Amino acid sequence: MKTALVTGSSGLIGSETVDYFCSLGWKVHGVDNNMRADFFGPAGDTRWNQSRLLAKHKHFQHHELDIRDRAAVLGCMEALKPTAIVHTAAQPSHDLAASRPFDDFDVNASDTLNLLESTRRYAPEAVFVHTIILPAVWMPPAINLPQPKRISWKPFDWSPAILPRS
Repeated sequence: MKTALVTGSSGLIGSETVDYFCSLGWKVHGVDNNMRADFFGPAGDTRWNQSRLLAKHKHFQHHELDIRDRAAVLGCMEALKPTAIVHTAAQPSHDLAASRPFDDFDVNASDTLNLLESTRRYAPEAVFVHTIILPAVWMPPAINLPQPKRISWKPFDWSPAILPRS
């Protein structure tokens, strides 16, 4: 059975990713520590979605893990060795990025490095998909950088990238 690791699995994009791969018959490991509740208070809590996924999918397993914790990420990747990693975890708020820049960087950059390095070490053949929404990338207003080139893509149409692999 193919195995997917989905970070931010209780969030909007992450939970849709879990639904997608579970519908294909994959074993899905979701990593989420409900950091949205820390960032946005009770209104940001995603435990309800975690419970929904656990009740809906018999091949879904939740891992309470902070992906900023390098040792924990390395251990998780070593144990799972997934076929695919879909990194959807992020801190999406401009206001929080400005008021909590170290947290923002750790959640949006350091965690990605932790995942990439653990993939290189323990799942080098895995497909790695990094999703990011532009508001998650904070640029101070004083820095006038050109906007990234926009590309069109069909959400969750990953079949050319992931499904052909045997």
